[in-house]
Amino acid sequence: MRYTIEQRKFIVEEYLVHNRDLDPVGPLFRQKFGIPPPQKVSMLAIITKWNEKGTVQDQIKGVSGRQADVVTPENIEIVKEEFSNNPRQSLKLASQGLQISKTSIHVMLRKKLHWKPYKTQKRHKIPERCVLPRVTKTSSFISAFYEDPNLLNSIWFTDESHFELVPTLNSQNNRFWAPEQPYETIQTELHPQKTTAWGAISTQATKSHYSVIPIRNVTNAIVNPQGHSLLGIFLTFFDETVKQCNYVKMLQEEFIPFLHNNDILQHSYLMQDGATPHTCNATLDLLNQYFGERIVSGRYVERFGYGLSWPAYSPDLSPCDFFLWGYLKGRVYRNRPTTIDELKAEILRCGSEVPQDMLIRVMGNFKKRLEAVQVAQGRNIEHTPIMAEMRKKRNQF
Repeated sequence: MRYTIEQRKFIVEEYLVHNRDLDPVGPLFRQKFGIPPPQKVSMLAIITKWNEKGTVQDQIKGVSGRQADVVTPENIEIVKEEFSNNPRQSLKLASQGLQISKTSIHVMLRKKLHWKPYKTQKRHKIPERCVLPRVTKTSSFISAFYEDPNLLNSIWFTDESHFELVPTLNSQNNRFWAPEQPYETIQTELHPQKTTAWGAISTQATKSHYSVIPIRNVTNAIVNPQGHSLLGIFLTFFDETVKQCNYVKMLQEEFIPFLHNNDILQHSYLMQDGATPHTCNATLDLLNQYFGERIVSGRYVERFGYGLSWPAYSPDLSPCDFFLWGYLKGRVYRNRPTTIDELKAEILRCGSEVPQDMLIRVMGNFKKRLEAVQVAQGRNIEHTPIMAEMRKKRNQF
């Protein structure tokens, strides 16, 4: 039972009047207030609080208990200097060195200094020999987009990615709350089943088709059954290692017919990275037959004297790498596919649900990444102000 301030004061006053004797306080309390008095231990707690704090009132929330006298301006500056000089050290080591508890250091870092613990990011290494070519080739892209503002909407950016039937376990995001260690495990195969998805992404409008190309019982073209135009995503699959023979066959029998059926083959550019199946002579000859100078690829300019060169070691520029594969892998496992065919169906379903405005923003980000390469002088672009601004806008959606 919660007693009023008046009742608490009465207990203290009667205790003092009767020469610090609690025995008569209980009957007098019942007589005055008409309710059972507190137990002696509760009355003693009220009296002890009055002796120590000089009050019987409840303390304001947030300042009750022991005061955090360790979190002083002087100690905040000490912690700030310590982590400015050694930002990688753990709270445990800092606590031992500064003789301040881990909890207090954490409070000073997060609530007083407003610092956050950031993880070290892994980025692909760019060989020194590729730094200058990245600058010159991205500069060529920027010039080409300036001369032809519609060029970007005509490019189909392509790439491959592996999808395992059992996704890689991220232990950082998997927790199991229990009073004792449950030894929860997930069994994985040494060589899990997987499929290789090949994707092409563009903001070029395509027409919907009711008859599309089936591949191993999986429909590869993403269509719009309403009959309206839509921005393009094309997906197909390789069940074996991608080599020159099956890559050329896929282009001949699937992707090029897809562009032809949508009446955009004569206006489309194709971008591919420098993987060996992409840049072997047979592949380049086929692409030259259908696309001519509308190719963005390694070795293409050297072989034919026209087209655009894709900079080597540049997955940070490819929309498939910096957007499509991450978007799909974050969604295809939600329904827990159990077979490769189910996994393919989930990949196609998630690909068909990519919002149109998102594709437009992705292509706009590609142009900004080209500018970021110029700012970074051909090196990794994640630290540039352009990328920081892009991340800030992305968090707003």
